[in-house]
Amino acid sequence: MYYFEPVNIDQWNMFEKVKNTGHIEPFLATSTMNVGDTILLHVGSQNKNYKSGIYAIATIVKEPYILENSPNDYCNNKLTVNARIDRINYSWPFIPHDECKDFIKQFRTVHRINDKYYMLIKEKIDMRSNFCQQVIGLNSDCSKESIIQCIETNANNLQLVGKEREIFVKSRVNQSVFRERLLKKYDCCCLCKVSDPKFLIASHIKPWACSESGEKLDIDNGLLLCPNHDALFDSGYISFDENGVIMISEHLKRDDAIFMNINEYMRISLSSQNQKYMKFHREKIFKK
Repeated sequence: MYYFEPVNIDQWNMFEKVKNTGHIEPFLATSTMNVGDTILLHVGSQNKNYKSGIYAIATIVKEPYILENSPNDYCNNKLTVNARIDRINYSWPFIPHDECKDFIKQFRTVHRINDKYYMLIKEKIDMRSNFCQQVIGLNSDCSKESIIQCIETNANNLQLVGKEREIFVKSRVNQSVFRERLLKKYDCCCLCKVSDPKFLIASHIKPWACSESGEKLDIDNGLLLCPNHDALFDSGYISFDENGVIMISEHLKRDDAIFMNINEYMRISLSSQNQKYMKFHREKIFKK
């Protein structure tokens, strides 16, 4: 049998460790669930980093039971099943909410779904999973052109435009060799020196959408930034002059700047190869 399970964004954040398939996690259950049944996991709350939709498929590996004395509030003292993650796309949904909203709106809790609907969903997931694996599987031996073509094809097949396309491209770039090369080059956030790779983002200086083919994966068109500083840089609230000294937009409130660890004394190291990209950022992206 097949089941739909809504998961809010806070619960989903607890599953960060399940980025790889094969991991077993507890999920809310119904008394009709059995070993071998399938669960579709739908993240329902949206924020700047997540779009609502179906992100994963899991297979039940343990009969329903009451989970007691667990630090996991999601399932603590509730009917629970253990399920193995078979498919997961952590940064972007396999099926965006808009494509399944007529079905999803009927269910606010764990619920069984019919075989026909599940097969339609699985067919879409199979197709999109193949696209994702093409990008994730690209490595340092692949040409830049291959990576660019794969990411663009992926976005086109998902019919993404505007901000959704930007978010999607960024998530794919951060799964590609571009991020690996930036990690080797910088090893930490260029601005605040945060060094844990989990908190580092490959940020384009000249945005992907504005770049020529040869610029999209040019290592000199990238900075390694923590999430806060990436968001500010990407949105044009900060930039850097020719000497790498930070420029802070008048549109950024002082309290927000302090909260996000920004001050006028900060600077980064810029190479001569970075300069043309940073010039574009100052002139076209920075909020004056």
